Amino acid sequence: MFKVAQCPLVDEEGNVRATIYLEDNEETRKIWDHKFRLSLTLILKQCKLEMDLKIKNTGQSDFDFTTLIHTYFKTDVTKCCVLGLAGSCFSDKVNGGDDQVEARDAISIDRNIDNVYMNVPNELSLTGAASGRTVVINKQNLPDTVVWNPWIEKSKSMSDFGDDEYTQMVCVEVGRVVSPCRLGSGQTFDASQTLQVKNCC
Repeated sequence: MFKVAQCPLVDEEGNVRATIYLEDNEETRKIWDHKFRLSLTLILKQCKLEMDLKIKNTGQSDFDFTTLIHTYFKTDVTKCCVLGLAGSCFSDKVNGGDDQVEARDAISIDRNIDNVYMNVPNELSLTGAASGRTVVINKQNLPDTVVWNPWIEKSKSMSDFGDDEYTQMVCVEVGRVVSPCRLGSGQTFDASQTLQVKNCC
């Protein structure tokens, strides 16, 4: 379970900042037998949310890991589009993991989709987010992106997901999932994601 390293506070510039962390314990080592510390710092600014991710190997042996920031965006799924992935290779997990090249400039959601895009640009956009706004996604050291929506039938089969919730969300999840990252003893992995709402002021 995550713990609080820094409770939310307002800094000198008026931004709200907080940090949570997760360290290995007896329960995590039953699943993944490595020592680590993961911290996530959240900085809320006007029209912008910054997320700084750090993963440190606190053990004596190397380990490999993958990571993904599971960002759920509230949206009318019939009106949103993901921009910036044209020309990227992706694996279609719904249809057996076939590798393809994305030909669409704007990816709309009209079915069950679980695409893992590889080595994509650092800037993406989601149009048609809440209140019709556009969210610009900037990422660093997170080369991959997953676009996910369970659509009708899969939503009904998920115990932790409402039958109609697929109409109100889309996941655009940045991370490092295609090629695992190796961390040596004492090394730290640094990455970040920034979400900025265009024309919000």
